[in-house]
Amino acid sequence: MDISLLKKILGLSVEEEETISAFNRYGIDLQKELHLSEGDYRTYLDREADGICYVFTDEGVFFNNEDQIIGQGPLYLSSVFLYSEDTDGYKQYSKALPFDLYFTDSINAIHAKLGTPHWDRKDDGSVISERWDVDGFRVHLFYSENQTSNIISFEYLPQNL
Repeated sequence: MDISLLKKILGLSVEEEETISAFNRYGIDLQKELHLSEGDYRTYLDREADGICYVFTDEGVFFNNEDQIIGQGPLYLSSVFLYSEDTDGYKQYSKALPFDLYFTDSINAIHAKLGTPHWDRKDDGSVISERWDVDGFRVHLFYSENQTSNIISFEYLPQNL
């Protein structure tokens, strides 16, 4: 699924026609494939061959509604993980990445595109991950040993509703 479509459906319920239609275009029947185990508030739909993992979150948790019982409402597409080649057994996500990013971008190139991150994690001087909030989305990059991104998490921020 390409980024322009993902930007449109991130934050939508799996019961909305736009979400159902988007996944159907890619041969994914959400009703058959999504299973939320009792007590869980999040489930994943992995597509290793496409380099993507879709994350769905329970309505109560997605909207931070403490009064709603987990599993009582629909799931919402809350985020996606986009993978570079051979990261965690995934093929590389082959479509355009969000915000004109490339898996081969250096940290300096990423900062030129996204600005200074509002959060980062380092180990012995190497950057492990960084995070930005951009245009209603949270972008979280995880870096490989050569300091290029190998996983990009692209998350909808529900407080923007």
